[in-house]
Amino acid sequence: MQSSREYQNWIELGTPTTSSKRTIVIVGCGRSGTSMYSASLNAIGVFLGDRAKEPQFEDSRLSYAIESHKFEEARRIISEYNNRYDVWAFKRPSTKEHLDFLHESLRNPVYIFLFRDLAAIATRSVSDAEPLIKKIDQNLRDYQRILSFIKRSNLHGFICSFEKEKEDKLELIKKLELLALKRNEAPRSRSKAIDSISTCKRKYLEDYSNALLFGYLDSASINGISGWAAKRGSSQPVQILIDINGRTVGTSEANLPRDDVLKSGVHSSALCGFEFKFDIETQPRPGDTVSVKIADQSNQVSNSPIKIH
Repeated sequence: MQSSREYQNWIELGTPTTSSKRTIVIVGCGRSGTSMYSASLNAIGVFLGDRAKEPQFEDSRLSYAIESHKFEEARRIISEYNNRYDVWAFKRPSTKEHLDFLHESLRNPVYIFLFRDLAAIATRSVSDAEPLIKKIDQNLRDYQRILSFIKRSNLHGFICSFEKEKEDKLELIKKLELLALKRNEAPRSRSKAIDSISTCKRKYLEDYSNALLFGYLDSASINGISGWAAKRGSSQPVQILIDINGRTVGTSEANLPRDDVLKSGVHSSALCGFEFKFDIETQPRPGDTVSVKIADQSNQVSNSPIKIH
């Protein structure tokens, strides 16, 4: 193992390929920072798949074939990508369970094994102590699976620390350019690539936040509204915002008992219901639209908005 000057802070594994044709594979747990690497590769012009979209840049076409065990279809897609691109990349955290298939099927694979603080990964999806411990345990097993693959395989790749990489995006861009055979000395191009990464990060965080927060608007009338709202992985109540015709008229805490939500299994706590009574000043009129969203979230809860009749 070594860390060359050009790949500073990366621990190199195996013997580098001399071929100009290669496939870069980003491997890591979910929420470990793999999207920063795929966004960086996209920013310097590396193909990541026909259906790879921001902010994650995961190719659903190839991912679906692999995860559905349609391996012949996956090989056809890989062959198609090889014919179209000398260098391309693939990223999908869940495919860590199919690394042996990827290793034997990809052309000159070069791996980026991304490691991140286990607690940092876990707290991105859960906040309560018990599910947090389970998440850390799951991530530990995932990393053990990745390490087992590294030890038993004859491969070329790099072990990378997310904590070391996230502070210096310019150096990350330079290393990925070298790895993808796209060395670019133009400062403006690199600056544009860094801006693109930052934009993708903001969208990723927004999408992820929206996915964590969810709920349902049961009813809305001239008198008030009712429903439920919650955050995945947390039993703490969330705040909701009530809008009429796009204007916020009130807030409320979703902390009322909802045994139906608990029994359905969609949330771990029954204390997620909300009710809000309109006063004379805020009372909607027939034809007005009432909507509900969770504070700090851009999207509305399900079944929102409701038009008052």
